[in-house]
Amino acid sequence: MKIEDTIKKAIILGATGGIGRQLAKELARSLDYLVLVGRDPDKLSQVQKELTGSKAQLSILTLDMLDQVALEAFVENLDADLLVNCAGLAYFSIGCDLESASEQDLWQVNYHAPVQLIKQVVKKNQKIHLVQLSSLAALFPHPYLAAYSASKACLADLHSCSPGGTEAIRFTDSARSLYSWTSPNSYSSSQTSRSIGWRSLADEA
Repeated sequence: MKIEDTIKKAIILGATGGIGRQLAKELARSLDYLVLVGRDPDKLSQVQKELTGSKAQLSILTLDMLDQVALEAFVENLDADLLVNCAGLAYFSIGCDLESASEQDLWQVNYHAPVQLIKQVVKKNQKIHLVQLSSLAALFPHPYLAAYSASKACLADLHSCSPGGTEAIRFTDSARSLYSWTSPNSYSSSQTSRSIGWRSLADEA
């Protein structure tokens, strides 16, 4: 079954980054509606301009993942079939040299915000497929990306401990996918009729 058969509208968080930008190009070709979300309005406008002429009707939304109030409001007004979180933060530094403020920001974007998204969507029992990008750094930590690797490992461990099981999936032909999770509150035996799902795609080869 093709993605456009079950998904008409998608939202991409972190749409101005490398992975988010490429994913936007892919989805804009096949979906009816696509919302690009990021913290830099100028970069969002540039991506929107690049995608002009695609099948999807495009719109942009400025959102800072460090703003928890804004994040809660975003989820409260969420209206889509698919939500993809490509937002991420990394600092190339030895762990003991990373400033506390920067480390707190990293954990907010890479761990706390994704968990908040999942909890709020599950609580609302919205019929939205969730796709959360992860990283092979969760499995193979890098000494100069200690905080980043740890945040990704915690997110992966949370997924592994969640009810619903783990299975290999593929999202697009070019995506390297790792995990699929479904909330037990909304699980259905039919793959296409899941209410809420979590999918984690590797953002590295």
